[in-house]
Amino acid sequence: MAAHVVFENVAEDAGVAGQLFAGLKFWVAQRVPHRSHLLQDIRNNGGVVTLLEKQADYKIADPFRKDCPPGTISYKFIDESVKHGVLKDPTSYVIGQRVEESREVGSLTKSAKSGRTKYTAEEDKILYKWVRDHEGRGDLAGGNKMYKELEQKVCIFLWRLSCAC
Repeated sequence: MAAHVVFENVAEDAGVAGQLFAGLKFWVAQRVPHRSHLLQDIRNNGGVVTLLEKQADYKIADPFRKDCPPGTISYKFIDESVKHGVLKDPTSYVIGQRVEESREVGSLTKSAKSGRTKYTAEEDKILYKWVRDHEGRGDLAGGNKMYKELEQKVCIFLWRLSCAC
Protein backbone atom coordinates (compact mmCIF):
# COMPACT_ATOMS: atom_id res chain seq x y z
CA MET A 1 0.00 0.00 0.00
CA ALA A 2 1.37 3.41 -0.94
CA ALA A 3 2.10 5.93 1.78
CA HIS A 4 -0.41 8.73 2.35
CA VAL A 5 0.47 12.39 2.20
CA VAL A 6 0.87 13.44 5.81
CA PHE A 7 0.36 16.97 7.12
CA GLU A 8 2.11 18.26 10.24
CA ASN A 9 2.05 21.68 11.92
CA VAL A 10 -0.72 23.03 9.68
CA ALA A 11 -2.84 25.96 10.81
CA GLU A 12 -6.44 24.90 11.45
CA ASP A 13 -7.82 27.48 9.03
CA ALA A 14 -5.47 26.44 6.19
CA GLY A 15 -8.18 24.33 4.57
CA VAL A 16 -5.93 21.34 3.84
CA ALA A 17 -5.93 17.92 5.46
CA GLY A 18 -4.32 14.59 4.79
CA GLN A 19 -6.33 11.40 4.41
CA LEU A 20 -4.35 9.09 6.70
CA PHE A 21 -7.05 9.07 9.40
CA ALA A 22 -9.99 9.96 7.15
CA GLY A 23 -13.29 8.67 8.55
CA LEU A 24 -11.74 7.59 11.87
CA LYS A 25 -12.70 8.88 15.30
CA PHE A 26 -10.21 9.18 18.16
CA TRP A 27 -10.51 9.74 21.89
CA VAL A 28 -7.27 10.85 23.55
CA ALA A 29 -6.84 10.57 27.32
CA GLN A 30 -6.10 13.81 29.17
CA ARG A 31 -2.80 12.57 30.59
CA VAL A 32 -1.13 11.62 27.32
CA PRO A 33 2.26 13.28 26.76
CA HIS A 34 2.24 15.93 24.00
CA ARG A 35 -1.57 15.56 23.78
CA SER A 36 -2.13 18.82 21.91
CA HIS A 37 0.39 17.76 19.26
CA LEU A 38 -1.39 14.39 18.86
CA LEU A 39 -4.77 16.09 18.52
CA GLN A 40 -3.34 18.37 15.85
CA ASP A 41 -1.82 15.42 13.95
CA ILE A 42 -5.16 13.58 14.05
CA ARG A 43 -7.11 16.58 12.75
CA ASN A 44 -4.47 17.52 10.16
CA ASN A 45 -4.72 14.06 8.66
CA GLY A 46 -8.49 13.73 8.36
CA GLY A 47 -9.32 12.21 11.76
CA VAL A 48 -12.01 13.39 14.13
CA VAL A 49 -11.40 13.88 17.86
CA THR A 50 -14.32 12.90 20.10
CA LEU A 51 -14.94 13.90 23.70
CA LEU A 52 -16.53 10.58 24.67
CA GLU A 53 -14.73 7.22 24.66
CA LYS A 54 -17.79 5.34 23.44
CA GLN A 55 -17.92 7.43 20.24
CA ALA A 56 -14.32 6.67 19.25
CA ASP A 57 -12.95 4.05 16.87
CA TYR A 58 -9.60 4.32 18.67
CA LYS A 59 -8.98 5.20 22.32
CA ILE A 60 -5.49 6.59 22.82
CA ALA A 61 -3.66 6.53 26.17
CA ASP A 62 -0.18 6.62 27.71
CA PRO A 63 1.41 3.14 27.83
CA PHE A 64 3.47 4.11 30.88
CA ARG A 65 0.42 4.66 33.08
CA LYS A 66 -1.00 1.74 35.04
CA ASP A 67 -4.60 3.01 34.93
CA CYS A 68 -5.21 2.77 31.17
CA PRO A 69 -8.89 2.26 30.36
CA PRO A 70 -9.89 -1.06 28.74
CA GLY A 71 -9.55 -1.13 24.96
CA THR A 72 -6.90 1.61 24.70
CA ILE A 73 -3.89 1.74 22.44
CA SER A 74 -0.63 3.63 22.81
CA TYR A 75 -0.20 7.17 21.51
CA LYS A 76 2.75 5.72 19.56
CA PHE A 77 0.13 4.40 17.10
CA ILE A 78 -0.53 8.00 16.01
CA ASP A 79 3.16 8.98 16.01
CA GLU A 80 4.27 5.93 13.98
CA SER A 81 1.38 6.19 11.51
CA VAL A 82 2.15 9.86 10.82
CA LYS A 83 5.90 9.21 10.69
CA HIS A 84 5.56 6.42 8.10
CA GLY A 85 2.52 7.81 6.25
CA VAL A 86 0.66 4.51 6.65
CA LEU A 87 -2.03 3.53 9.12
CA LYS A 88 -0.24 1.07 11.39
CA ASP A 89 -1.86 -2.08 12.80
CA PRO A 90 -3.55 -0.93 16.03
CA THR A 91 -3.32 -4.41 17.57
CA SER A 92 0.45 -3.90 17.80
CA TYR A 93 -0.14 -0.94 20.14
CA VAL A 94 -2.73 -2.37 22.59
CA ILE A 95 -1.98 -1.26 26.15
CA GLY A 96 -5.28 -1.41 28.04
CA GLN A 97 -7.09 -4.66 28.77
CA ARG A 98 -8.88 -5.87 25.67
CA VAL A 99 -12.61 -5.16 25.97
CA GLU A 100 -13.66 -8.73 25.16
CA GLU A 101 -11.34 -10.24 27.81
CA SER A 102 -12.31 -10.97 31.38
CA ARG A 103 -10.23 -9.07 33.86
CA GLU A 104 -7.63 -11.02 35.78
CA VAL A 105 -8.47 -11.95 39.36
CA GLY A 106 -6.91 -9.41 41.72
CA SER A 107 -6.25 -6.87 38.95
CA LEU A 108 -6.33 -3.07 39.24
CA THR A 109 -10.05 -2.79 39.86
CA LYS A 110 -9.78 -4.79 43.09
CA SER A 111 -12.27 -3.84 45.76
CA ALA A 112 -11.05 -2.41 49.05
CA LYS A 113 -13.21 -4.97 50.84
CA SER A 114 -11.20 -8.03 51.90
CA GLY A 115 -13.93 -10.66 52.21
CA ARG A 116 -17.62 -11.27 51.97
CA THR A 117 -19.99 -10.00 54.63
CA LYS A 118 -21.49 -12.91 56.55
CA TYR A 119 -25.22 -13.31 56.81
CA THR A 120 -26.82 -12.66 60.16
CA ALA A 121 -28.72 -15.54 61.76
CA GLU A 122 -31.99 -13.86 60.74
CA GLU A 123 -30.84 -13.43 57.10
CA ASP A 124 -29.75 -17.08 57.03
CA LYS A 125 -33.23 -18.17 58.16
CA ILE A 126 -34.92 -15.99 55.52
CA LEU A 127 -32.69 -17.33 52.74
CA TYR A 128 -33.14 -20.95 53.85
CA LYS A 129 -36.94 -20.60 53.99
CA TRP A 130 -37.01 -18.89 50.57
CA VAL A 131 -35.02 -21.69 48.92
CA ARG A 132 -36.99 -24.44 50.72
CA ASP A 133 -40.32 -22.92 49.60
CA HIS A 134 -39.13 -22.72 45.97
CA GLU A 135 -37.95 -26.32 46.05
CA GLY A 136 -41.28 -27.36 47.59
CA ARG A 137 -43.10 -25.85 44.58
CA GLY A 138 -40.82 -27.74 42.22
CA ASP A 139 -38.75 -24.71 41.19
CA LEU A 140 -35.03 -25.09 40.70
CA ALA A 141 -32.93 -24.02 43.68
CA GLY A 142 -30.02 -22.89 41.48
CA GLY A 143 -29.79 -19.91 39.21
CA ASN A 144 -30.17 -16.21 39.81
CA LYS A 145 -33.90 -15.75 39.17
CA MET A 146 -34.99 -16.98 42.59
CA TYR A 147 -32.41 -14.86 44.40
CA LYS A 148 -33.27 -11.77 42.37
CA GLU A 149 -36.92 -12.21 43.33
CA LEU A 150 -35.92 -12.32 46.99
CA GLU A 151 -33.75 -9.25 46.56
CA GLN A 152 -36.66 -7.38 44.97
CA LYS A 153 -39.01 -8.42 47.76
CA VAL A 154 -36.53 -7.32 50.46
CA CYS A 155 -35.88 -3.99 48.71
CA ILE A 156 -39.61 -3.23 48.54
CA PHE A 157 -39.97 -4.17 52.22
CA LEU A 158 -37.07 -1.91 53.23
CA TRP A 159 -38.41 0.94 51.11
CA ARG A 160 -41.86 0.67 52.74
CA LEU A 161 -40.22 0.51 56.16
CA SER A 162 -38.25 3.69 55.48
CA CYS A 163 -41.36 5.53 54.23
CA ALA A 164 -43.32 4.65 57.38
CA CYS A 165 -40.96 6.67 59.58
